[in-house]
Amino acid sequence: LDYHFSTSGASTSPAPLHIMHVAVEMAPIAKVGGLGDVVTSLSRAVLELGHTVEIVMPKFGFLDYSPILSNLQYEGSFSWGGCDHQ
Repeated sequence: LDYHFSTSGASTSPAPLHIMHVAVEMAPIAKVGGLGDVVTSLSRAVLELGHTVEIVMPKFGFLDYSPILSNLQYEGSFSWGGCDHQ
């Protein structure tokens, strides 16, 4: 069943979403199987739709030696669900 109905002539558009992917892989930075490709391409597709995208992944030790990420800064804490996590 489709519960949506058309709103021709509407003057507002939906606000863009803020989407966060949590994954252990992301191409080309950390990729072992197909998950890295999916996370990267899905994020790019969502960006093209006008939404904000963040990807959260573990800070693997080899990332310190990556020429791609040599100037990257890492956040050690974040807020989520009304709590501060460190």
